[in-house]
Amino acid sequence: MAQDQVQPQDSGAVQALPRQESSRFDRVAGAASGLMGIAERGLCYAAAAFLMFIMVFTSLDIVLRYVFNKPLEGSYELVSLIMVPVALFGISEAQAQNAHIRVAALQERLPLRARLLLETLTLLIMLGVSALLTWQAATYAIEAWRIGDLVMGISRLPTWHARAAVAVGTGCLSLRLVMQLARSVFRLVA
Repeated sequence: MAQDQVQPQDSGAVQALPRQESSRFDRVAGAASGLMGIAERGLCYAAAAFLMFIMVFTSLDIVLRYVFNKPLEGSYELVSLIMVPVALFGISEAQAQNAHIRVAALQERLPLRARLLLETLTLLIMLGVSALLTWQAATYAIEAWRIGDLVMGISRLPTWHARAAVAVGTGCLSLRLVMQLARSVFRLVA
C-alpha cells in the first residue's frame, strides 16, 4: 500500500498500521483471493451451463410432450438434481461480491470498532454453519455413492452428484468465509 492504513484501537483512538505488516497481509490475502476468484468464476460458469442445459432440456420435453405426445422419461427427476449446482455454485461468488441480502440499518449506526466486531462474529457464525453443511453434504454424497442411492421415479438416477454439488458449493463458501474472517480479524486487532 502506498499509504498507511488507519484502523481503530481498543481505546477508540485511531492509529496507523505499520506499512510492512499491512502490505504482507494484503499480498497474501490478495493472492488467495485471486485463486479463490478463479474457482468461484469456474463454478459460476458451470452453474450457467447447467441452467442452459435445463432450459434446453425442458423446452425439448415440452415440445415432445405436447407436439408428439412422447415426453422425455425422468425429465422432472433430472432437472431436480441439476438445480442443486445451479443454486449453490454461485453462493461463494455472491459472498465475495457482498451481493447477499442484508439489513444494515442498525449496523451503519454503530461505531467502526463495533461494526468490525459484529462483522467478525457474523463471519464466524456463517463459517460454522457452512463448514457443518460441507461436512454433512460430503458425508451424505460418499454414502449415496457407496450404496448406489437412486431417485425413485420413472428414471432411477443416482443422487450422489447432487449431494456432492452441495459439498462443493458450501465448501467453496467456507473457504471464502475463512479468507474474509482472516481479513476481518486482522482489521479488528490492528
